[in-house]
Amino acid sequence: MAHIALELPTIQNWSCHNCGGCCRQHAIYITDAERERITAQGWHDLPGWPVERGVIVREGSRQRLATREDGACIFLDEQGLCRIHARFGEPAKPLACRVYPYAFHPAGAGLTVSLRFSCPSVARNLGRPVTEQVTDLQALAQAVLPANYAGMAPPELARGQRVTWERLLEGVDALDGMLSVPHVPLGVRLQRIAVWTGLMEQAPLAALREEQLAALIELLYAESEARVSSERAAIPSGMGLRLFRLAVGQYVRHDTFARKPTWRDRWDFVWWGVRFARGKGLTPTPHPRLKAVAFTDLAGTFGLVTPEMEALLTRYLRVKVQGLHLCGRAAYGESLFDGIRSLLLVISVVLYVTKWIASSGGRIQWTLDDLVEAMTIVDHNHAYSPALGTSSSLGRVRLLNTTGDLPRLLNWCGL
Repeated sequence: MAHIALELPTIQNWSCHNCGGCCRQHAIYITDAERERITAQGWHDLPGWPVERGVIVREGSRQRLATREDGACIFLDEQGLCRIHARFGEPAKPLACRVYPYAFHPAGAGLTVSLRFSCPSVARNLGRPVTEQVTDLQALAQAVLPANYAGMAPPELARGQRVTWERLLEGVDALDGMLSVPHVPLGVRLQRIAVWTGLMEQAPLAALREEQLAALIELLYAESEARVSSERAAIPSGMGLRLFRLAVGQYVRHDTFARKPTWRDRWDFVWWGVRFARGKGLTPTPHPRLKAVAFTDLAGTFGLVTPEMEALLTRYLRVKVQGLHLCGRAAYGESLFDGIRSLLLVISVVLYVTKWIASSGGRIQWTLDDLVEAMTIVDHNHAYSPALGTSSSLGRVRLLNTTGDLPRLLNWCGL
């Protein structure tokens, strides 16, 4: 494959800090070549090898690395390090392990690079600037993407309106610009985006010439500025809050773990959904890092969003937008506008879970550390959990937007 043009998130740093979190939360599916390489490495010759049944598990037509009783990868050692990496070097690891937390998405003739904030080092912006990792990212991109990636059709700009890659990327650039407007609170920026997308999708976007689309983007953003004041929006409707709590329940489900869900797991998922919809009594505990707290406690205020917290939320949104990690093949086939609305909901969910983490610790003030932990939990599922790609889940975002509850939830959650 020839040299690949990469669009990198210039605001993001990352290096692995060996926390082992990804090795405990993901099923690592491998190719036949990777299976042959790993089984030939002589793991059963090591004294005290923890699993006698082998290092590979077959699941129908697929195969993955075996896991320990606690769900962690069998190759994760006591220090939280990868045994394959330690003995044979990083190139010997499965491709899925080498790619994480990066994600590559087609963007016409080139590729965009995004990152998963389920990795704490990504959320904290720790490590080398991504812009200094071009050589490694080129190699990963060539290993991950099919040779015909440049011929892939772009996502829709608005639902039912497919435009060229050039027009779509104009919309991406516009969103990134709206997210980075200086001296404007993030909550106001996101309310403007909610208004702007609603106005934009009413126009025949596919029929507009380049200069017409650019003029429309500017005109309707000015209109969104006029419509959105700095005052806090009204509280969400009762139906909006029920739909929101259902979304929270799905985002905190720990159901992308390495073992296959049992019937008991599936029953728990249903029962948790009922309890989240009711919003009474104590919260369920669908994630091992969350404790049961009173729903009423999470409806209160946990302090102001600090500049550091707002910077993290802004960086999260901009990396997802710049990397096209919100639409098309990267996010359940959604349009760009529907994708940004899903991210608005994600921000509300992250803030709600931030309160939950603080309340779990007996505190009534949230911290940046609480926000980082909430983001790693929520982003573990966003655009990856099959439950969030169902018609009911995607329809929920659209209904919250139609009722006007989407921007209200941002305010209600503390932004």
